Amino acid sequence: MYSLMRSRQIQAYLSQEELLREKAVWKPGFPGPWQHAGWTYDPATGLWSANPVAGAELVTNGNMETGDPPTGWNVTAPSTIDGVAEERTGGSGAQSIDVVFHTGGSYYSWRLDGNPPVVINQWYKISYWQKTLQGAGRARLYWSINAATLFPHANPADWTQYTGTTRATKTGAGYLYLDVSTTDGDNTRYDDVSVKPLTLSELLCIRNYGRQVGLKAPATKAAGFQVGIVVRYSNINNFLLAYHDRTNAYLVKYVDGEATQLIGAAAAYADGRYLEVRWNGADTAQLYYNDVQIGTDQDVSSVPAGTWGGMFSTGSASDGCYVGTPTVV
Repeated sequence: MYSLMRSRQIQAYLSQEELLREKAVWKPGFPGPWQHAGWTYDPATGLWSANPVAGAELVTNGNMETGDPPTGWNVTAPSTIDGVAEERTGGSGAQSIDVVFHTGGSYYSWRLDGNPPVVINQWYKISYWQKTLQGAGRARLYWSINAATLFPHANPADWTQYTGTTRATKTGAGYLYLDVSTTDGDNTRYDDVSVKPLTLSELLCIRNYGRQVGLKAPATKAAGFQVGIVVRYSNINNFLLAYHDRTNAYLVKYVDGEATQLIGAAAAYADGRYLEVRWNGADTAQLYYNDVQIGTDQDVSSVPAGTWGGMFSTGSASDGCYVGTPTVV
């Protein structure tokens, strides 16, 4: 009889918690409802995914359709560029840019885009298509604002798309470089080069915990993207962000909209490993990945105390980016 009564009490408690969450009413001891713009939850896997919508295109003639050679793209002789009648796979145009390196010339084609200018701390989505006809070891897109290491050197024999996201570390115009390998005659083609801003609020899925909490969550991501967790959030300009980019784990503080990297260190990545922020006192944050501390304890007293926290992702499910529901630590 006692066990039956106890079971009913537990069921009643769980029903009360579910009801509070459903009605979006925060009560002490219960986290509030999730607040987000477009995130989706898969109950079968227990994973969340963002759905950020990229803004207006910043690259002029990134589709290489205007001019022959494509207008706005440059090269230093004797290297050459040319508009060739080969559209990337699945493209809607009729032309791509062909970059050929010759000794004494530039090993890249470049253009400068600055209207509107890139904005510091803004997240951007970058994508392009590439096909290498000759050469190995160097070809990739390089963005002078902050994407020097975003994309690997690659030399696909067939048209291949590369996509990723990055946070700009300075304001101004950005040079885009289409690299090619550096043996005379090396040859790579590019098409549909794109840079678009992302909206920060769409990268977050957060809830009010009623107190400052440490959080941990499993994270899975594709190359080029970032996923993680948010703690000490009080508004879109003030919070603490932890994320992984498949190479390094990072801890970044946002204070009055200005982002400052506190930690950026190697952490061996694997799908589903836990990223975690712990507290060693009210204002000292610790970053963990796979239960190993990354970097050193960080004083974050400059970040206003906030009781919200949750998930962060710059990519969607179609990009291979997922975050598990965070647990309080």
